Amino acid sequence: MKVFKEQFRSVHSVMLGWAWCLLLAPHVLAQNLGQSPPEVGEVTLQIGRASLERESAVKSIALGAKIRVGDVLKTAESGHVHIRFLDGALISLRPASTLKVEAYRFSPSSPADSVVRFTLVTGSVRAISGQAADAAKERFRLNTPLVAIGVRGTDFVTRVQDNVVAALVNQGAIVFAPLDASCRADALGPCAGDRAKLLTAEMSALVEFASNQMSPIFKPLEALKGKDVMPPSLPEESSSTLKRSQNGADAAAGSVVQALPTSPSASVPLAWGRWTAMALFGNLEVSSVAEAAKDRKPLIGTTNFGLFRFEASPVSFSQESGSHTFRLQSSAANFVAVSTQALMSAGISEGSLSIDFRNRSFGTRLELESASGLRSTLLGLGHVDSQGMFLMNAPDARVLGAVSAGAKGAGYTFERTVQGQGTFHGVTLWGK
Repeated sequence: MKVFKEQFRSVHSVMLGWAWCLLLAPHVLAQNLGQSPPEVGEVTLQIGRASLERESAVKSIALGAKIRVGDVLKTAESGHVHIRFLDGALISLRPASTLKVEAYRFSPSSPADSVVRFTLVTGSVRAISGQAADAAKERFRLNTPLVAIGVRGTDFVTRVQDNVVAALVNQGAIVFAPLDASCRADALGPCAGDRAKLLTAEMSALVEFASNQMSPIFKPLEALKGKDVMPPSLPEESSSTLKRSQNGADAAAGSVVQALPTSPSASVPLAWGRWTAMALFGNLEVSSVAEAAKDRKPLIGTTNFGLFRFEASPVSFSQESGSHTFRLQSSAANFVAVSTQALMSAGISEGSLSIDFRNRSFGTRLELESASGLRSTLLGLGHVDSQGMFLMNAPDARVLGAVSAGAKGAGYTFERTVQGQGTFHGVTLWGK
C-alpha cells in the first residue's frame, strides 16, 4: 500500500508538471510536434529600426508582422512599435526597449481561462489591458528584472533603466511588487506582501524601486520633467492604434468603478473599499470595493484597500482653503511580526491630523500598540496637493491619504516599521 501511494504521488507530480507546461508554455508543445507557436498578435505601427528575435533568428520588424509566444522584440533609439493582441490588448514598445512575449493564451469563448505574461528587459512600454487581463487578472503579469506588475484593468507605463524600475498609471490600477522568494518571475498575477504597492491613476503619482532599496516608494508626477523617457503618453500613442475603442479594449482599460452601480453618497463622502480579505482589527467598517465605489471616485490605495471620495463637482483646494484640524473617528490596524510573519491585532490609542493648504503641508500622529504589547508612534509630515491628496514616504513609515470635498473629513492608510520587530498596517477615517 505504501509503495502504491508513493507511485501515485510520483504520477500525480508528473501530471501537475505537464499541466503547468501546457498552461504557461504551449509553444514548447507545438515545437515538439514540429509546429510553429500560434500567432497571438500583430504589429500595427512601426517607426524607425526595430527587430524581432525568434528561435535564434533575428529579422527586421515590418508593419503587419505576426507575433508569437517566445518572440523577443527590440527597438533602436529611433524605433517605436505597437502590437495589438488577440484579446484587444495594446502594447506600445518605446525607443531603446526590449520586450519578450513569455506566455499568451486567449479564447473569446472562455476569456476567464486566459494566461498572459510579458517581460520588459529594458526600456519603456505602455500597456493597455485587453479582455484577457480584464477577465483573468490573477493570470496577467508584466515582469521586469526587479519588479512584477499585476493589473486591475489598466493603461500603464513601465520603465527599466539603470537598475531602477518605475511605473505610472494613466487609467485603472496596478500592483507593483519587487521580485523575491514570495514573488517569483515564473508566477502569474499580482504579488502580495508588505512590499507590494497599489498605484491608481487618481493618486497622480509614480512608483519606483531600485536594486538598493528595501521597498518601492511613491513620487509625485511632477518628478517627470524635462526630457524624461517615461511620459504618460507620446505623440505616436495618440494614433488610432492606441484608441481604446479598438476590439472592445475600451472596457478592459476602464476604471475599476466605471461599471459599478451608483447610489447617493454625499452623506458619507469618504469610504474604504476592500480589495482582499486581509484581516484588520478596530472600529472602522471596511466594505467591498463595489459598495465603497457607489457614486465615488477611487483616490488612493494599498494592495488590500482603496479609498473612495464623493465628488459632486471636481475637488480643488487653493491656499485660501486655509488650515483644518481633524479628530480620529474610526480606524483598523494589524501588526505583522518579522520573526514569524504572523498577523495579530493592533490598536490606536491616540491620533491627530492637521491639514494646512496655505503651506501645502500636513502633519499626523498615531500611538500604536500590538496585541503582544509592542508600542510605537507614527509621525507623518508631508505635502498636500490641490486635489487634497497627501503623501509621506520615510525609511520606516508611510502615510498616503486624501481630504474629502469641503475639507469635512479625511482618510489615510499607513505603515510603521519597528526595526527587527515587524510592521503596523492600518487605515483611518477622520472628521471634525
